[in-house]
Amino acid sequence: MAIDKKKIIKSVLPILVTVGAFAYIFKRIPVYEVLECLRNADLYLIGAALALSVISNIFISAVRWWLILKRLGLSIGFRETLFIKLASDPFVTILPFRSGELTKFAYLSRIKNFSYKRSILSILCGYISYIFSLLCLVLIGLFCWFLITADKGLVGAAGVVLVLAALLVGLARNAFGNSGACGRFAKKGAVIIRRYRDSLPTLPVGGGVLIASFLIALLDILTVYILALSVGLTLPLVELLVRMPAAIILGSMPVSIAGLGVREPAFILLFAKLGPPGLLLSAGILYSFVNHIFPTILGFFFTAPFLKKMV
Repeated sequence: MAIDKKKIIKSVLPILVTVGAFAYIFKRIPVYEVLECLRNADLYLIGAALALSVISNIFISAVRWWLILKRLGLSIGFRETLFIKLASDPFVTILPFRSGELTKFAYLSRIKNFSYKRSILSILCGYISYIFSLLCLVLIGLFCWFLITADKGLVGAAGVVLVLAALLVGLARNAFGNSGACGRFAKKGAVIIRRYRDSLPTLPVGGGVLIASFLIALLDILTVYILALSVGLTLPLVELLVRMPAAIILGSMPVSIAGLGVREPAFILLFAKLGPPGLLLSAGILYSFVNHIFPTILGFFFTAPFLKKMV
């Protein structure tokens, strides 16, 4: 039997990236320092962060996917959507390059007779709407930063932010459809990108999906703030709004196990001027556990009935 080297590389690469990244990090930041920070962390705040994670990454995320599936024409109950979401999370986390998403496609195809094309589109819509929400938070953070600094020299930069905001809303009108809720500001953004209108796909995303994605993104930022507090680190909310989306997006790249080894260095680099490396790494590790590992652990309780139902 021939050995498929490409499959082996794809399977091993995320492990190597994760292990290699942490090996490099712990050469520069003593392990005992991080362990001491984690040992002294406030358990009540970590518990609050875990509660937010369950609300955001399980329930609101399931609501968003349920709304997308309904817009794609699939008649499915929320409880079943939640079940699929929970049961597939361990596969998405463990399998390389997010190939675990295929378990959702397999379930919908076999149990609900739903096409793979629409299943893939439903997942892509969730990712796209989430990234869009993160970009909106960045704009909100920049706007707040300009107000706080109150520097006349930043008036021009504030104008740039408004133009970017118009572009984002214009993209939303084209990608998510015209719901009539964007107003004149959105129309101006749409005018700026009208030359590329034909190349922008219309996605099955409505106002409810956008609201759900925005809540998920906002709760992710709030989770980071609480976890930073738990290790004795106070990060300004404005700085989190501006910087944290970049760390989240980098950590979502399917090159390591659950973003481990990518998210933490990004967190340290982005907030290097706001705290010591040991505290930043501790907060980053806690965030990875709370927002990614913990939901995966909960999902394991649903994996067996999920597989049994598909067999």
